[in-house]
Amino acid sequence: MPTNYALRSPVYAQATSTSSLVKSVKMLLTINGTLAYTIVKDAATAAPAVFEISELVRDYLNITFSETFAAPLP
Repeated sequence: MPTNYALRSPVYAQATSTSSLVKSVKMLLTINGTLAYTIVKDAATAAPAVFEISELVRDYLNITFSETFAAPLP
């Protein structure tokens, strides 16, 4: 299911592990079903690993402007 994010503001994804055996976390970012980024970070027990993804996703936006203006409201 598609999710809408306000990409001009930071968008965070996070993961937390309670196992002392976990030394790193990996985030796989897919866009339209295609793997776009794989990011690996060091992990600490019971501390969240935070990823900021809005700048990454903005690389895949196609922004267009139609030059059609709406009439102002009276």
